[in-house]
Amino acid sequence: MNVEYTYIDPKNPPIEYVEMLKNWYGIEKWARFKKYQFEWYQKYEDYKVFTAKDGNRFIGQASAFKVPVAVDNHEVELWWGVDTFLFKEYRGKGVGKYLQLQLHKDCPNFSSAAYTPKNAIVKRKCGGKDWFQKNIYYYPVSSYLQLLISICLKKTFALDIPFKFVPFSVYTHKSPAVVKHFEVEKSPINEEIVRFMNSSLRRKYDFFVKKNLDYLKWKYQDNPAFSYTFITFRKAGEIKAVVGFTDVRKYSIGGKFVRGIKILDSITSPDNILSDTNLLCYVMQYCKKNNMNIDGVFSLTKCNCYPYIHIAKPVLSTCLYDVQAPYLTFLDQDMEQEM
Repeated sequence: MNVEYTYIDPKNPPIEYVEMLKNWYGIEKWARFKKYQFEWYQKYEDYKVFTAKDGNRFIGQASAFKVPVAVDNHEVELWWGVDTFLFKEYRGKGVGKYLQLQLHKDCPNFSSAAYTPKNAIVKRKCGGKDWFQKNIYYYPVSSYLQLLISICLKKTFALDIPFKFVPFSVYTHKSPAVVKHFEVEKSPINEEIVRFMNSSLRRKYDFFVKKNLDYLKWKYQDNPAFSYTFITFRKAGEIKAVVGFTDVRKYSIGGKFVRGIKILDSITSPDNILSDTNLLCYVMQYCKKNNMNIDGVFSLTKCNCYPYIHIAKPVLSTCLYDVQAPYLTFLDQDMEQEM
């Protein structure tokens, strides 16, 4: 085995590299990956792909993209690790560790929010430390108790028993009283929204990915993985809150597939009476009014008013800044593909 390591140009990849992706994903999955990730990543300027090659054959890769972040009152560059894999016959020989180690060295503040347990071991060996906690909350529209029972049956006895639906009313009763004081409308991503997001986030959190129009258009409008709805809440013409969420998709939670949506951004101004709970309620009400058949909503925001299922794991990073109040979204490291 004579392994060579090199960066490739993701916008002009070698034919042999594309063949590796086809072999890794298989013909059917490659067609989807090509559309939903490969061509999409190529549009982004700050995207690195580090590869391993045995002779003329590409055998694995590690990749990352750069974002500007505000952390602990500092503005720094951060690289999110994405799409790392290695063919099975080359595992256990140090190749995978070298791929990731090089990115950890070359990419300042290399970070990972979405990873497998085995990948986490390698990332920690490469210098990644537990940075802050990522919390995913699932708010079921269907019966909370029956969902838990069905997950237990699935895990224990491999029985797939559907759970019963109950009305949306438990989630929607709090929304109208507050929201009626605001001008609510669908909105395209624009500079006014970008300014509001950065200003509000800076006043409330000590970590967030800085927004700009090109970045948000890439993450929302150009993202082929989903379609989205983006809502603004105004008072006297001034934006006071925004919420963005996906279309209905199938996700897995506890081995159970559910039809749900993900709240991608949920931001309120610090001096505003609207809360994250109000925005969650509004999204639920929006789904009900538009006959969107969902089992529940995924969010990175905790709302204590309602039953939820909580999934937590640390963000791994080489960043040394201390973080106490992070704002993390499913879009930040392509976590809309998680679950």
